[in-house]
Amino acid sequence: MRDPAQLDIDPADFIPKAISFGLLAQFVIGIGISGSIGFIENLDIANSQSAVYGGGALDVGIDAGIEGDVCLGFWTNEVSDISGLYVGGEVDVDDGTGVTVATFFKGEDEDPGLAFVGVDLGVDDGIEEEDFYFFHIDTGSNPIYQPGEATYLIQLLWLTCNNSKDNYDTVKFTFQQDPDPNQTPVTYHFPAWDGFQMAESGNDSAVSTWNVGAILKFNTSLALTLQVGGTDMGAQTIKASDFSKVFEVITLPSWDVHYGVLGVDEIKYTLTYQFIKG
Repeated sequence: MRDPAQLDIDPADFIPKAISFGLLAQFVIGIGISGSIGFIENLDIANSQSAVYGGGALDVGIDAGIEGDVCLGFWTNEVSDISGLYVGGEVDVDDGTGVTVATFFKGEDEDPGLAFVGVDLGVDDGIEEEDFYFFHIDTGSNPIYQPGEATYLIQLLWLTCNNSKDNYDTVKFTFQQDPDPNQTPVTYHFPAWDGFQMAESGNDSAVSTWNVGAILKFNTSLALTLQVGGTDMGAQTIKASDFSKVFEVITLPSWDVHYGVLGVDEIKYTLTYQFIKG
């Protein structure tokens, strides 16, 4: 169990501005090495920013073992400000599966800068001090989750490639919740970065259908756009009036784009989704 026993923490001073999900690994025999890597996102949707973070530390103390953690991180800095030195201390008693709690100050600050909470697997007993240096690599300003409550929920079930642009297409969704023409909309991406590779069944039946699984929410409407490679297939609007009952399964009209000199080249994809709350 990791316990920041030496740190006097006032919860009122620890207000997270960003959250991360990642891995924390440790190999220690007296003096050892720790490392962490993961994905971090601002909690303030009006100041959305995401990044991949990484960090490393030399551990000094009475400690021996090897350990790996899957952890959530709560940061009192926004993503743009997380780089730098974080100073903390740990007590480890983890002979098997345990719970990890580790708290760090940023540099010389007197208020906590970071807390990791997670599940660990390994053998690690002892006491050590750690000076972690973290850095981040921006992945853009695209939020990866929708905060707050909403009236309606849908789940994207599967996307079918009827006719691909190339032999293999990289596809992804962008969507806007309750778009307002008087405000700049927040655009969400799924997957958060990169995309899913698809092909029509005649080329590769194994990836002709993508079981998407994303759950999206809205109050009035949802503008859902499909991106195929560098082609924007256009937005389709989903509204509450499209449903007649909970758990109804609906297939949207296909995204169907013709291009080329004579318009004979075609990209065509079809999405099926389910209404799960309303």
